Amino acid sequence: MARNRDNNTLYLVRRAIGLLESAGISVLLGGGWAEELHGIVSPRPHKDIDLFVLSDGLSSVDHYIADADIIEIPQKHLSHKRAYLIDGVMIETILVKEDENGFYSEFWDAHHFRWPESLETSLAGIRCLTTEALRLFRLDHPNRECRRP
Repeated sequence: MARNRDNNTLYLVRRAIGLLESAGISVLLGGGWAEELHGIVSPRPHKDIDLFVLSDGLSSVDHYIADADIIEIPQKHLSHKRAYLIDGVMIETILVKEDENGFYSEFWDAHHFRWPESLETSLAGIRCLTTEALRLFRLDHPNRECRRP
């Protein structure tokens, strides 16, 4: 699977989001691209695009991958995420569910992450995670990784 960071541009971010939204999938931009749009980090090359899917499951993403005839990354086909390539750039989709207490994600069916109440903002016309959501998600990284099978 050839990957190409040179193709990872803001244009591709908008395209990846637009393709999912046109398939009826609600997403928020996260990770390094959202941090860059917020001004938390300086502009830099990005290895992937992190999109957070607001849904009760990832079946809609599975259908999108099958219907769009794109290359899924099988090692990333997990209960909480899917990943695929567009123009050689990895697009990771991470599931965000909602219950009576707000938004949450389950990682490896072993780690429950509760998102802050303020989850979504818009920057440059792109729906993104808020700075607080990005900060808490980044801080929680060691807790998720220690539960990785």
